[in-house]
Amino acid sequence: MTKYIKTRNSWVVSDQTDYGNARYEAWEDTWSPSEIWNIRMEVAITTATTLDLAPFLSATPADTDIVKIRVRNNDATNFVLVKCRQSKASATYGANELGFTDSAPVTITDTTSVFVSSLYAKAGDYVTVTNATESANDQTSLIQTVAAGTLTLQEDVTQTADAADAGTPTIEIISENEIKLKAGEMCEFSAVMPAHDIALIADTAACEVDIQIIGS
Repeated sequence: MTKYIKTRNSWVVSDQTDYGNARYEAWEDTWSPSEIWNIRMEVAITTATTLDLAPFLSATPADTDIVKIRVRNNDATNFVLVKCRQSKASATYGANELGFTDSAPVTITDTTSVFVSSLYAKAGDYVTVTNATESANDQTSLIQTVAAGTLTLQEDVTQTADAADAGTPTIEIISENEIKLKAGEMCEFSAVMPAHDIALIADTAACEVDIQIIGS
């Protein structure tokens, strides 16, 4: 059954302590998601408390996709670190445009040289390869360095050499983001990678958080 969501965001800007001559900014978003889940959970300190997103993808309807995730820190004093992976960009390549080396540190090469300009890759991101001709090259790996036409991967990654992949492989660049959520604050994520858990760590004492997952 379709649900309906409307959110309003606003702020007031002024150069006076009483907010005289203030400038107001506001915007409104609406969605009609197929499913909404509201979860309340306690976040531990030191060791991450994780939320597995996989069950939400297998929910009814079966083709549910996660559109947005909101996290609110309900604690009055402590902050919570929220970590998740988000998709930045992806591209499907033609025959002979993508290459893979097998000598550490292994690399992925792109004859069109769009790793930076179109896929926005940077060191510390992750790259996911799918549909490579050599199945061993279908994996998610941490990126060490980036150039326009070359991704150098972490030292322990192994690949099968294929200088010019004859198929149509897809590259997706994934960023791992961390937000420090102060007491009473809320954050919102889109393009979340459901194959990876959301991890939360409290500051000096366990905190209660509310999480809303919006599926389409």
